[in-house]
Amino acid sequence: MSRRACLNPRLSLVYASLFSCATISFYAGRYSCASHTFFWQTASLTRHSLDSCHECVSFSKFMTVATKDLDYHLLQKHEKVPQLANLDLYLWDSDPEPIFMPFNDHITFYETNQNERKIIQILRYVLKTEMPPEVDRVVVDMGINDGYMSSLSAAYGHYVVSVDAQPECVRLFEFARVINGWKNVEVHNKLVLSEPKKMHIPNGVCGGGSRFQGKEPLINTDRGSKSLDITGSTEVSSTTVDLLVPTKTVVFFHLDVEGAELSVLQSASQVLSEKRLIHLVWEFAPHRWAAERDASLALVEKLMSSFTCLDVRSVSLPVESFPENESEVIKDWYTFYEELELKKVITDLWCLHRM
Repeated sequence: MSRRACLNPRLSLVYASLFSCATISFYAGRYSCASHTFFWQTASLTRHSLDSCHECVSFSKFMTVATKDLDYHLLQKHEKVPQLANLDLYLWDSDPEPIFMPFNDHITFYETNQNERKIIQILRYVLKTEMPPEVDRVVVDMGINDGYMSSLSAAYGHYVVSVDAQPECVRLFEFARVINGWKNVEVHNKLVLSEPKKMHIPNGVCGGGSRFQGKEPLINTDRGSKSLDITGSTEVSSTTVDLLVPTKTVVFFHLDVEGAELSVLQSASQVLSEKRLIHLVWEFAPHRWAAERDASLALVEKLMSSFTCLDVRSVSLPVESFPENESEVIKDWYTFYEELELKKVITDLWCLHRM
Protein backbone atom coordinates (compact mmCIF):
# COMPACT_ATOMS: atom_id res chain seq x y z
CA MET A 1 0.00 0.00 0.00
CA SER A 2 1.39 3.44 -0.82
CA ARG A 3 2.42 5.88 1.90
CA ARG A 4 0.00 8.34 0.34
CA ALA A 5 -2.91 5.95 0.84
CA CYS A 6 -1.80 5.03 4.35
CA LEU A 7 -1.64 8.66 5.43
CA ASN A 8 -5.02 9.57 3.99
CA PRO A 9 -7.74 8.89 6.66
CA ARG A 10 -10.46 8.77 4.03
CA LEU A 11 -8.67 6.11 2.01
CA SER A 12 -7.72 4.22 5.16
CA LEU A 13 -11.43 3.87 5.97
CA VAL A 14 -12.00 2.66 2.42
CA TYR A 15 -9.28 0.05 2.71
CA ALA A 16 -10.64 -1.09 6.06
CA SER A 17 -14.09 -1.59 4.52
CA LEU A 18 -12.62 -3.26 1.46
CA PHE A 19 -10.39 -5.63 3.41
CA SER A 20 -13.00 -6.55 6.04
CA CYS A 21 -15.56 -7.20 3.29
CA ALA A 22 -13.05 -9.28 1.38
CA THR A 23 -12.11 -11.23 4.50
CA ILE A 24 -15.73 -12.00 5.35
CA SER A 25 -16.44 -13.05 1.78
CA PHE A 26 -13.27 -15.05 1.42
CA TYR A 27 -13.64 -17.10 4.57
CA ALA A 28 -17.41 -17.25 5.12
CA GLY A 29 -18.27 -17.68 1.46
CA ARG A 30 -21.75 -16.22 1.88
CA TYR A 31 -21.32 -12.43 1.77
CA SER A 32 -20.66 -10.90 -1.61
CA CYS A 33 -18.71 -7.70 -2.18
CA ALA A 34 -19.93 -7.51 -5.76
CA SER A 35 -23.05 -5.53 -4.81
CA HIS A 36 -21.22 -3.29 -2.31
CA THR A 37 -19.64 -0.62 -4.48
CA PHE A 38 -20.09 2.22 -1.98
CA PHE A 39 -16.39 2.42 -1.16
CA TRP A 40 -15.46 2.94 -4.82
CA GLN A 41 -18.07 5.69 -5.24
CA THR A 42 -17.68 7.63 -1.97
CA ALA A 43 -13.92 7.77 -1.96
CA SER A 44 -13.47 7.84 -5.74
CA LEU A 45 -10.93 5.07 -5.41
CA THR A 46 -9.00 4.68 -8.65
CA ARG A 47 -6.02 2.73 -9.88
CA HIS A 48 -3.89 5.82 -9.17
CA SER A 49 -4.93 5.81 -5.49
CA LEU A 50 -3.51 2.32 -5.06
CA ASP A 51 0.02 3.13 -6.23
CA SER A 52 2.20 0.03 -6.49
CA CYS A 53 0.25 -1.95 -3.87
CA HIS A 54 3.23 -4.01 -2.75
CA GLU A 55 1.51 -5.02 0.50
CA CYS A 56 -2.15 -5.12 -0.61
CA VAL A 57 -2.45 -8.89 -0.41
CA SER A 58 -6.08 -8.66 0.66
CA PHE A 59 -6.91 -6.73 -2.48
CA SER A 60 -6.33 -9.86 -4.54
CA LYS A 61 -8.87 -11.67 -2.35
CA PHE A 62 -11.30 -8.82 -2.88
CA MET A 63 -10.86 -9.06 -6.66
CA THR A 64 -11.70 -12.75 -6.51
CA VAL A 65 -14.91 -11.99 -4.65
CA ALA A 66 -15.88 -8.87 -6.61
CA THR A 67 -15.67 -10.68 -9.94
CA LYS A 68 -16.84 -14.14 -8.91
CA ASP A 69 -20.32 -13.69 -10.44
CA LEU A 70 -18.96 -12.11 -13.62
CA ASP A 71 -19.84 -14.10 -16.74
CA TYR A 72 -16.73 -13.81 -18.90
CA HIS A 73 -18.66 -15.12 -21.89
CA LEU A 74 -20.83 -11.99 -21.73
CA LEU A 75 -17.94 -9.61 -21.05
CA GLN A 76 -16.18 -8.91 -24.32
CA LYS A 77 -12.40 -8.92 -24.59
CA HIS A 78 -11.04 -5.40 -23.95
CA GLU A 79 -14.31 -4.38 -22.26
CA LYS A 80 -14.28 -2.42 -19.02
CA VAL A 81 -15.23 -4.49 -15.96
CA PRO A 82 -18.56 -2.93 -14.89
CA GLN A 83 -18.32 -3.94 -11.21
CA LEU A 84 -15.02 -2.06 -10.88
CA ALA A 85 -15.61 0.91 -13.17
CA ASN A 86 -13.71 3.42 -10.98
CA LEU A 87 -10.58 1.31 -11.17
CA ASP A 88 -10.61 1.61 -14.97
CA LEU A 89 -10.03 -2.14 -15.27
CA TYR A 90 -10.41 -4.05 -18.51
CA LEU A 91 -10.52 -7.70 -19.40
CA TRP A 92 -7.40 -7.88 -21.55
CA ASP A 93 -7.61 -11.61 -22.16
CA SER A 94 -9.38 -14.74 -20.96
CA ASP A 95 -6.97 -17.41 -22.24
CA PRO A 96 -5.71 -19.28 -20.27
CA GLU A 97 -7.56 -17.35 -17.52
CA PRO A 98 -9.11 -13.90 -17.09
CA ILE A 99 -6.44 -11.18 -17.10
CA PHE A 100 -7.45 -7.79 -15.66
CA MET A 101 -5.32 -4.78 -16.49
CA PRO A 102 -5.61 -0.98 -16.40
CA PHE A 103 -6.45 0.86 -19.59
CA ASN A 104 -3.60 1.61 -21.99
CA ASP A 105 -3.89 2.73 -25.59
CA HIS A 106 -2.02 -0.47 -26.56
CA ILE A 107 -5.13 -2.41 -25.61
CA THR A 108 -5.86 -3.54 -29.19
CA PHE A 109 -2.34 -3.09 -30.56
CA TYR A 110 -1.50 -6.80 -30.33
CA GLU A 111 -4.36 -7.68 -32.66
CA THR A 112 -4.00 -4.87 -35.20
CA ASN A 113 -0.21 -4.88 -35.64
CA GLN A 114 0.89 -7.88 -37.72
CA ASN A 115 4.31 -8.32 -36.12
CA GLU A 116 2.88 -8.04 -32.60
CA ARG A 117 0.18 -10.62 -33.42
CA LYS A 118 2.91 -13.02 -34.45
CA ILE A 119 5.01 -12.33 -31.35
CA ILE A 120 2.03 -13.08 -29.12
CA GLN A 121 1.44 -16.36 -30.96
CA ILE A 122 5.14 -17.23 -30.63
CA LEU A 123 4.93 -16.50 -26.91
CA ARG A 124 1.81 -18.65 -26.51
CA TYR A 125 3.49 -21.47 -28.42
CA VAL A 126 6.51 -21.38 -26.07
CA LEU A 127 4.36 -21.07 -22.93
CA LYS A 128 2.32 -24.13 -23.94
CA THR A 129 5.33 -26.24 -24.92
CA GLU A 130 6.22 -29.03 -22.51
CA MET A 131 9.67 -28.55 -21.02
CA PRO A 132 11.92 -31.18 -19.42
CA PRO A 133 11.70 -31.14 -15.59
CA GLU A 134 15.23 -29.77 -15.28
CA VAL A 135 14.38 -26.67 -17.38
CA ASP A 136 13.25 -23.65 -15.35
CA ARG A 137 10.03 -22.06 -16.60
CA VAL A 138 11.35 -18.49 -16.49
CA VAL A 139 10.25 -15.68 -18.82
CA VAL A 140 12.13 -12.37 -18.98
CA ASP A 141 10.19 -9.39 -20.33
CA MET A 142 12.53 -6.46 -20.94
CA GLY A 143 10.66 -3.25 -21.70
CA ILE A 144 7.29 -4.33 -20.27
CA ASN A 145 5.40 -1.18 -21.29
CA ASP A 146 1.71 -2.13 -20.87
CA GLY A 147 2.67 -5.49 -19.35
CA TYR A 148 0.63 -7.73 -21.66
CA MET A 149 3.42 -10.20 -22.40
CA SER A 150 4.36 -10.45 -18.73
CA SER A 151 0.69 -10.95 -17.88
CA LEU A 152 0.22 -13.79 -20.37
CA SER A 153 3.35 -15.49 -19.09
CA ALA A 154 2.19 -15.19 -15.48
CA ALA A 155 -1.27 -16.50 -16.37
CA TYR A 156 0.31 -19.59 -17.91
CA GLY A 157 2.13 -20.25 -14.63
CA HIS A 158 5.67 -19.34 -15.65
CA TYR A 159 7.95 -17.37 -13.34
CA VAL A 160 8.24 -13.88 -14.81
CA VAL A 161 11.01 -11.30 -14.45
CA SER A 162 9.57 -7.99 -15.71
CA VAL A 163 11.75 -4.91 -16.19
CA ASP A 164 11.12 -1.36 -17.35
CA ALA A 165 13.00 1.91 -16.89
CA GLN A 166 9.80 3.98 -16.67
CA PRO A 167 8.40 4.20 -13.12
CA GLU A 168 4.81 4.53 -14.39
CA CYS A 169 5.03 1.33 -16.46
CA VAL A 170 6.29 -0.49 -13.37
CA ARG A 171 3.62 1.06 -11.12
CA LEU A 172 0.78 0.06 -13.42
CA PHE A 173 2.08 -3.45 -13.89
CA GLU A 174 2.55 -3.82 -10.12
CA PHE A 175 -1.12 -2.91 -9.85
CA ALA A 176 -2.01 -5.58 -12.43
CA ARG A 177 0.15 -8.10 -10.57
CA VAL A 178 -1.72 -7.46 -7.34
CA ILE A 179 -5.27 -7.44 -8.70
CA ASN A 180 -4.65 -10.69 -10.60
CA GLY A 181 -3.06 -12.33 -7.55
CA TRP A 182 0.15 -13.33 -9.35
CA LYS A 183 2.81 -14.49 -6.92
CA ASN A 184 5.07 -15.77 -9.71
CA VAL A 185 6.17 -12.30 -10.88
CA GLU A 186 8.98 -9.97 -9.87
CA VAL A 187 8.96 -6.40 -11.21
CA HIS A 188 12.04 -4.18 -11.49
CA ASN A 189 12.25 -0.45 -12.17
CA LYS A 190 15.68 -0.59 -13.78
CA LEU A 191 17.73 0.30 -16.80
CA VAL A 192 19.40 -2.84 -18.16
CA LEU A 193 22.76 -2.09 -19.75
CA SER A 194 26.26 -3.50 -20.02
CA GLU A 195 27.72 -0.39 -18.32
CA PRO A 196 26.61 1.18 -14.99
CA LYS A 197 24.31 4.18 -15.38
CA LYS A 198 21.80 6.30 -13.46
CA MET A 199 19.12 8.50 -14.94
CA HIS A 200 16.24 10.65 -13.66
CA ILE A 201 13.12 9.42 -15.45
CA PRO A 202 9.78 11.28 -15.27
CA ASN A 203 6.98 9.77 -13.21
CA GLY A 204 3.43 9.49 -14.46
CA VAL A 205 4.15 8.53 -18.09
CA CYS A 206 4.42 5.02 -19.50
CA GLY A 207 5.32 5.88 -23.07
CA GLY A 208 5.78 3.28 -25.80
CA GLY A 209 8.84 4.16 -27.85
CA SER A 210 10.66 6.02 -25.04
CA ARG A 211 14.47 5.82 -25.21
CA PHE A 212 17.23 5.96 -22.59
CA GLN A 213 20.55 5.68 -24.43
CA GLY A 214 21.67 9.32 -24.11
CA LYS A 215 22.31 11.53 -21.09
CA GLU A 216 18.62 12.45 -20.84
CA PRO A 217 15.56 10.23 -21.35
CA LEU A 218 13.48 10.74 -24.49
CA ILE A 219 9.91 10.07 -23.36
CA ASN A 220 7.21 9.43 -25.94
CA THR A 221 3.98 10.92 -24.58
CA ASP A 222 1.93 10.12 -27.69
CA ARG A 223 1.70 6.38 -26.98
CA GLY A 224 0.93 4.60 -23.76
CA SER A 225 -0.56 5.74 -20.48
CA LYS A 226 -0.36 9.00 -18.54
CA SER A 227 -1.21 9.77 -14.91
CA LEU A 228 -1.41 13.53 -14.73
CA ASP A 229 -1.62 13.55 -10.92
CA ILE A 230 1.79 11.90 -10.53
CA THR A 231 4.63 14.37 -11.01
CA GLY A 232 8.38 14.58 -10.48
CA SER A 233 10.97 12.01 -11.44
CA THR A 234 12.67 8.91 -10.09
CA GLU A 235 16.38 8.16 -10.19
CA VAL A 236 16.66 4.80 -11.92
CA SER A 237 19.88 2.82 -11.80
CA SER A 238 21.06 0.08 -14.14
CA THR A 239 21.51 -3.63 -13.67
CA THR A 240 22.38 -6.56 -15.93
CA VAL A 241 20.55 -9.62 -17.20
CA ASP A 242 23.17 -11.77 -15.45
CA LEU A 243 22.24 -10.21 -12.09
CA LEU A 244 18.50 -10.52 -12.73
CA VAL A 245 18.75 -14.19 -13.73
CA PRO A 246 21.93 -15.50 -12.05
CA THR A 247 21.24 -19.24 -12.28
CA LYS A 248 17.88 -20.03 -13.92
CA THR A 249 17.22 -21.07 -17.51
CA VAL A 250 15.17 -18.53 -19.48
CA VAL A 251 12.70 -20.26 -21.80
CA PHE A 252 11.54 -17.00 -23.38
CA PHE A 253 13.23 -13.60 -23.44
CA HIS A 254 11.26 -10.69 -24.91
CA LEU A 255 13.54 -7.73 -25.58
CA ASP A 256 12.14 -4.41 -26.80
CA VAL A 257 14.10 -1.44 -25.44
CA GLU A 258 14.07 1.00 -28.35
CA GLY A 259 17.68 0.76 -29.53
CA ALA A 260 19.46 -0.51 -26.41
CA GLU A 261 19.05 -4.19 -27.36
CA LEU A 262 22.75 -4.87 -28.03
CA SER A 263 23.81 -3.41 -24.68
CA VAL A 264 21.17 -5.53 -22.91
CA LEU A 265 22.40 -8.68 -24.65
CA GLN A 266 25.99 -7.82 -23.74
CA SER A 267 24.85 -7.68 -20.10
CA ALA A 268 23.71 -11.30 -20.47
CA SER A 269 27.19 -12.67 -21.19
CA GLN A 270 26.98 -15.31 -18.45
CA VAL A 271 23.45 -16.39 -19.40
CA LEU A 272 24.56 -16.76 -23.03
CA SER A 273 27.87 -18.49 -22.32
CA GLU A 274 26.15 -20.99 -20.00
CA LYS A 275 23.49 -21.62 -22.65
CA ARG A 276 20.62 -20.68 -20.33
CA LEU A 277 18.51 -18.90 -22.96
CA ILE A 278 16.26 -20.93 -25.27
CA HIS A 279 13.89 -18.58 -27.16
CA LEU A 280 14.78 -14.94 -27.78
CA VAL A 281 12.43 -12.47 -29.48
CA TRP A 282 14.06 -9.08 -29.88
CA GLU A 283 13.52 -5.85 -31.76
CA PHE A 284 16.04 -5.34 -34.53
CA ALA A 285 16.49 -1.70 -35.60
CA PRO A 286 20.08 -0.97 -36.74
CA HIS A 287 19.48 2.72 -37.45
CA ARG A 288 18.84 3.24 -33.72
CA TRP A 289 22.08 1.70 -32.53
CA ALA A 290 24.82 4.03 -31.34
CA ALA A 291 27.77 1.92 -32.50
CA GLU A 292 29.09 2.09 -36.06
CA ARG A 293 27.91 -0.49 -38.57
CA ASP A 294 31.01 -2.71 -38.50
CA ALA A 295 31.14 -2.76 -34.70
CA SER A 296 27.39 -3.42 -34.41
CA LEU A 297 27.48 -6.14 -37.05
CA ALA A 298 30.42 -7.90 -35.41
CA LEU A 299 28.58 -7.77 -32.08
CA VAL A 300 25.35 -9.19 -33.56
CA GLU A 301 27.25 -12.07 -35.16
CA LYS A 302 29.03 -12.81 -31.88
CA LEU A 303 25.90 -12.63 -29.71
CA MET A 304 23.83 -14.76 -32.10
CA SER A 305 26.55 -17.29 -32.91
CA SER A 306 24.76 -20.12 -31.06
CA PHE A 307 21.25 -19.20 -32.25
CA THR A 308 19.19 -19.86 -35.36
CA CYS A 309 17.33 -16.62 -36.14
CA LEU A 310 14.58 -15.59 -38.52
CA ASP A 311 12.67 -12.42 -39.24
CA VAL A 312 9.25 -12.48 -37.54
CA ARG A 313 7.78 -11.04 -40.75
CA SER A 314 8.44 -14.40 -42.43
CA VAL A 315 6.61 -16.40 -39.74
CA SER A 316 3.26 -17.84 -40.82
CA LEU A 317 0.21 -18.00 -38.57
CA PRO A 318 -0.77 -20.02 -36.65
CA VAL A 319 2.57 -20.65 -34.92
CA GLU A 320 2.88 -24.35 -34.14
CA SER A 321 6.66 -24.78 -34.09
CA PHE A 322 9.92 -23.01 -34.86
CA PRO A 323 10.03 -22.89 -38.70
CA GLU A 324 12.34 -25.50 -40.20
CA ASN A 325 12.52 -23.88 -43.64
CA GLU A 326 16.19 -23.08 -44.20
CA SER A 327 15.31 -20.34 -46.70
CA GLU A 328 13.78 -18.29 -43.87
CA VAL A 329 16.81 -18.49 -41.59
CA ILE A 330 19.11 -15.44 -41.50
CA LYS A 331 22.50 -16.59 -42.81
CA ASP A 332 24.03 -13.38 -44.15
CA TRP A 333 23.86 -10.88 -41.28
CA TYR A 334 25.60 -8.16 -43.29
CA THR A 335 22.99 -8.13 -46.08
CA PHE A 336 20.10 -8.38 -43.64
CA TYR A 337 21.57 -5.62 -41.47
CA GLU A 338 22.25 -3.33 -44.44
CA GLU A 339 18.76 -3.69 -45.87
CA LEU A 340 17.11 -2.70 -42.60
CA GLU A 341 19.58 0.08 -41.82
CA LEU A 342 19.23 1.79 -45.20
CA LYS A 343 15.43 1.65 -45.16
CA LYS A 344 15.25 2.44 -41.43
CA VAL A 345 13.04 -0.60 -41.02
CA ILE A 346 12.18 -1.93 -37.57
CA THR A 347 11.46 -5.64 -37.29
CA ASP A 348 11.66 -8.41 -34.71
CA LEU A 349 13.75 -11.56 -34.72
CA TRP A 350 12.84 -14.96 -33.30
CA CYS A 351 16.01 -16.79 -32.30
CA LEU A 352 16.21 -20.35 -31.02
CA HIS A 353 19.28 -21.63 -29.22
CA ARG A 354 20.87 -24.53 -31.07
CA MET A 355 21.11 -27.40 -28.60
